[in-house]
Amino acid sequence: MLTLFLRSAQHRRVAVASTVAAAALVMAACAGGVDTAESDPTGEAPILEIIDATPSVLTGVGPTLEKPIMLDIPEGSNSFRIEFDCEGPGAFAIEFGTMLEATAGSHRGECSSTSEFVWPITESFRSALRIFVHDEASWTLTPAFSPMPFLTDASIGADCAAFVPIVSALSNADHGYRYYNAVDEDEWSERIALATADLDALVASAESELKDVFAGVRATLGGDVGMALDSAYDAVTTIHTACSRNHTAVYYMAEFGG
Repeated sequence: MLTLFLRSAQHRRVAVASTVAAAALVMAACAGGVDTAESDPTGEAPILEIIDATPSVLTGVGPTLEKPIMLDIPEGSNSFRIEFDCEGPGAFAIEFGTMLEATAGSHRGECSSTSEFVWPITESFRSALRIFVHDEASWTLTPAFSPMPFLTDASIGADCAAFVPIVSALSNADHGYRYYNAVDEDEWSERIALATADLDALVASAESELKDVFAGVRATLGGDVGMALDSAYDAVTTIHTACSRNHTAVYYMAEFGG
């Protein structure tokens, strides 16, 4: 069930200090950023323009699987942010845009919390909003658009890209052994050793906040055949979350099952 509370789109101008303005747009996008105005020498706070979405508040129970929510993107919008409150069992995922678009992405979290997320917008962007929650979870979503662009953190983006072939190699070794009978124990060990060496190199070269998390993956890799990544699940999930918030998502290059 989806209930929409409709209100006409409107512009509202909010006077805030530049540091507060930046935090308001990227509070949940820990890796991302926005353009912010230089401090006004006269002491007057700069103006941050927020374009309210239509509808201004959305509420519902359960996922929006059958039909995504379509939002009109106001002219001049360069980023989209939401405040999302979820009450109920399990986790949630929110997707804005379509996965065929470079700027599309999903954000995840646990219900019984309030979260903020930000997405960049391009000229070809389709404003399809999908919410994935437990059937019994209730949620409230407050959307807003802004003319201020979302900027990815280049160092996080580089580290996320470098992690893709490593986590893919680890996953392929585990899956090839456990599910496809395509990798024997000796080959699994060889594959894990090579991927671990690459992970060690990434721990040494990483320049973003993910450096310590990469080390956490390295420290928790399992030694049981076919289960190297299982014990590193929490650390890998942290990497996925940070990369998704930066809109430089980690993906897997699957070798088997395609």
